[in-house]
Amino acid sequence: MGHRYRIAILVASLAVVLVAVRCRETSTTGLYDADYRGPETHASLPPPELPRTDPKNSPSRRRDGGRTRIPVHG
Repeated sequence: MGHRYRIAILVASLAVVLVAVRCRETSTTGLYDADYRGPETHASLPPPELPRTDPKNSPSRRRDGGRTRIPVHG
């Protein structure tokens, strides 16, 4: 039984080593070779500033169109 166990461990170790060697050979760095030039790919001017409004005061969110209402209790 001990002899079979040693052979199984040896075969498993060889398989792991062979897979590791094959993966190392097939990996390429071509995927990560990017050309980061900067000015050619980015705008030199920042985007325009948009007017900032408070979302609470936006008339489109109010049901009454911005008019004041008399509260109804009842």
